[in-house]
Amino acid sequence: MPRRPLSIDADLSITVDGAPVTVRGRGATLMVEVPRLRTFRQLADAAGATRTEWLDAALRHGDLTLEIRCDGTVLGRLGAGAQPNASARLLRLAQAEVHPARAARVAARHHPWAAALAGAGLAALLLWWRRR
Repeated sequence: MPRRPLSIDADLSITVDGAPVTVRGRGATLMVEVPRLRTFRQLADAAGATRTEWLDAALRHGDLTLEIRCDGTVLGRLGAGAQPNASARLLRLAQAEVHPARAARVAARHHPWAAALAGAGLAALLLWWRRR
């Protein structure tokens, strides 16, 4: 008898250190939406996210995908729908799909002054290096 794929239909709202986190399940995708990168970091630390092999294996077995979003932007995926990339390999999350540039853009939207200072510092470094 062929195995039937799992399907998720769920809406869950939780609070992590005062920040709202939304978990939605639609078909084969489980989406976790966090309002800030700090909230994602707290969730990842609590879940022991540096070792994701067991979670990836369970998701792939059920033909499911976990999608992490911040401020509407997809930061990464794990499971059947993940397309592993070089960033994931650098972070030793070889089975995941990770988008650090998107995370940087989200951080810049939340902290524009910090992004401006970092950009100015990078520009100064490049000018100094070019004049050497």
